[in-house]
Amino acid sequence: MIDEFDARLRREAQAWLTVRTHDGQQSMSWQDLERKFLIATERTIDESTAEEILSAARAVRSGDFRPLAAILRQPLRQVSRRAEARAPAAIG
Repeated sequence: MIDEFDARLRREAQAWLTVRTHDGQQSMSWQDLERKFLIATERTIDESTAEEILSAARAVRSGDFRPLAAILRQPLRQVSRRAEARAPAAIG
């Protein structure tokens, strides 16, 4: 799945995506990437914004860049101070 996305990025945007796991593999499932994104952003952006970004990424995978472009034009909604006080989650 990631390989298809990477090939499309290279072809259409002259960009590429490389993801390496702890065991050195380059392939991750889309579900794993989404989970890691949610963990990595939980102290930075609110959950609804993270879900909107993931939805936009799913749309890009099917060829529709409009939702992502719309998100990129808006300021990010940050998490509340109370949520920031939580201990950081482990990614892995």
